[in-house]
Amino acid sequence: MAAKGVTEYLWDIVYATWICLGLVGVLGEWAWWVGLVVPAYAVYLAWGLYKGFAGGSVPGMPQVPQQGEQQAGASKRQAKMEARGGQKVRYR
Repeated sequence: MAAKGVTEYLWDIVYATWICLGLVGVLGEWAWWVGLVVPAYAVYLAWGLYKGFAGGSVPGMPQVPQQGEQQAGASKRQAKMEARGGQKVRYR
């Protein structure tokens, strides 16, 4: 059961449930509110996923410049090539 991904989250839910049960046994019935940590964390993960898709970027991936944007660190060779009209492709 050492699989990555969803299985890890499921084990985290099991552990959080055990902690919640232990707190209820020690502190009383009001400790059931600690169980709200699991859905709150799920909402947090879902919000991060939504923001990643809505923003058009994936965390950890480099940004690709859009057409028309010039890179700040272009080399001299690239600048000369662009001044001459860019790289031309010949078809045979």
